[in-house]
Amino acid sequence: MEMRSTPNLTRSTLALAISFGLVAPTYADVLISQYVEGSSFNKAIEIANTSDQTVSLNGFQLAMSTNGSGTWDKTLPLDGQVIAARDVLVIAHGSANSAILATTDLTNNTVVNFNGNDPIALLNSDGSVHDVVGSMGGADFAKDNTLARTTLTPSATYQASDWATQGKDNIDGLGVLDTTT
Repeated sequence: MEMRSTPNLTRSTLALAISFGLVAPTYADVLISQYVEGSSFNKAIEIANTSDQTVSLNGFQLAMSTNGSGTWDKTLPLDGQVIAARDVLVIAHGSANSAILATTDLTNNTVVNFNGNDPIALLNSDGSVHDVVGSMGGADFAKDNTLARTTLTPSATYQASDWATQGKDNIDGLGVLDTTT
């Protein structure tokens, strides 16, 4: 490797990062904040960025384990998706009702087609679990319910105590970051 080109590349990259306001991502502040499992196709996942910096989701995937089978058999790459500081990204089923779709940034009919016993995870670029709602094994952890995060820390292990049950078809706060928890 030629030493001369490295400083120029570093300076150029740094200048580009400064001019666009890009900062190294703080993935500890990215988490699943809401899980909507309502009637029919009224389904949505909200991913939050609780940091003061814009975060790119390049390399991340939203994944579902059908019936908690133990494998992440359905995935949605999140490349190209960006969440502004203290904002959310809502991914909903394309046939959800108009109130849900009004808050939606992205639609998907494969991963966002769960029924309360399908864990949903945010996977890192290496396929490891960054955050998860639901547990493997097929138990109905959220059938006909909306779950809202009560802690603002991602976890690779589902803890029911980290979620508040809000009832069927309740989309209060969907699309808005709630930092009061």
